[in-house]
Amino acid sequence: MDKNLQIANYLMLKSISIRNISLYHGKTGILLALYLFSHQEEKENIKEYAWDLLQDIHKDINETLPLGLEYGLAGIGLGMTLLKSHGIIDCDLNDLLYDIDQQIMMYDPRRFTDFSFRNGALGIKHYIEQRLVVEQELLSFDTFYLKELQQALVKNSLDQNEA
Repeated sequence: MDKNLQIANYLMLKSISIRNISLYHGKTGILLALYLFSHQEEKENIKEYAWDLLQDIHKDINETLPLGLEYGLAGIGLGMTLLKSHGIIDCDLNDLLYDIDQQIMMYDPRRFTDFSFRNGALGIKHYIEQRLVVEQELLSFDTFYLKELQQALVKNSLDQNEA
């Protein structure tokens, strides 16, 4: 059996027992790996499993998740954005990620204390930038929030493009 297929099978089995839905440590990361593998190798059964996993992730998104890329909402959103950028899913990200984006905007960027890439404001900014690359029109974030996030990053001298 092909080594990559063995890995995909392992990930499918492992995903059953994982409760974490995050990008770095959970089901969203597994989802990305399975979708990319199924797309590359044209494995319809793995693609179908990944679709079911996507549905599980979507139903487990809630307001208690952190914001960041590593464990939270921005990571899940980035995962979906990457799938769209590779042509694996065909959807309007503004619709698909509306609830995630609304939950992120509930946190005032002027009050952020974590500006790291993995769990803080830089990761959220990266997620938003990737969304703009994939879909030019970002309707699920309001411009006021985006400006305040940018200002918070500049104020804390962490935005490499503006600082």
